[in-house]
Amino acid sequence: MRIDTTLAALRDDPAPVIRAADAADAALARWRTTPAAARLLAELAAYGAGGDLRECPHLSNLMGNGDAGAVHTMLADLCTVLADHPLGQPALAATRSAGACRMTLASAGRASLSLALAEPTRCDADAPDHAVFGGGQMQLRVLAGAARGFLASRDGELVPVQLATGFACALDLDRRTLELAEVDSPLVTLRLHRRAADAGVLQDIALTDGAVLAQSADDPRESRIEMAMALLGRMGRTDAAPILAACSREGSAPRRWQALRECLALDTATGFAALLETMERPDDPLRADARALAEALASQHPALARMMEDVTCPA
Repeated sequence: MRIDTTLAALRDDPAPVIRAADAADAALARWRTTPAAARLLAELAAYGAGGDLRECPHLSNLMGNGDAGAVHTMLADLCTVLADHPLGQPALAATRSAGACRMTLASAGRASLSLALAEPTRCDADAPDHAVFGGGQMQLRVLAGAARGFLASRDGELVPVQLATGFACALDLDRRTLELAEVDSPLVTLRLHRRAADAGVLQDIALTDGAVLAQSADDPRESRIEMAMALLGRMGRTDAAPILAACSREGSAPRRWQALRECLALDTATGFAALLETMERPDDPLRADARALAEALASQHPALARMMEDVTCPA
């Protein structure tokens, strides 16, 4: 294994990394105090709290091909700092996958403003055969680059679009989304996303027949809670069973189902009682699944069958 001499030196003296991080943080702090950024962030907070985008003129103008100077100022300052401090890590959430990366510039409430980069790709297929849909709204603006894509609807409709500097669109993500097919030059987009008020799920839909290929939580908080419940299960924390049973009574359906599964695994009696409680709620979206699971478990375990009989036959 080869370890770069610069990285090796940092093990003994982390001060350069700390200075680089401080410099990046200072650049962000300077940007946030500028009048243009302050106005933008105030409107992002209002929009994230459920406000109308039409009542946020600076944010609306930014996403509709207006002056993007506030964003350019921030990025220019950050790039200058990072040129002097290559190991600097700005305090901005960022993700990277094959051929794409995304950095959140600011967030407030349910809204976030982010910068996304798609690297050049070539696609063999003429059009996508599946697309991801979820709740909320997305405003998208192309800052640089060129690509070919499709506006995909949940009903399978595909509308071809050419993306270039100046392209902008607004999407109701429950019904319509943008799928990139071919990226000719690095595509940089500015995205304003607001999650739905009620946490939902992201669904990967087959455009030919509408079949759900995969799904995941739309709200990052949902995923964090599910991970925490799974960790409690793997740790064997039986003392958490009552808490998981309580979690099964409120929240999104996927999260509640996860709570039921983990509760059953930790403490069968507590978990099965919560399952029966779910099964008995007339309007519960999990009622049918809870009944099917309860009947399957009761058929294999006499003790659970007796618990189920006590509920279904109180006399």
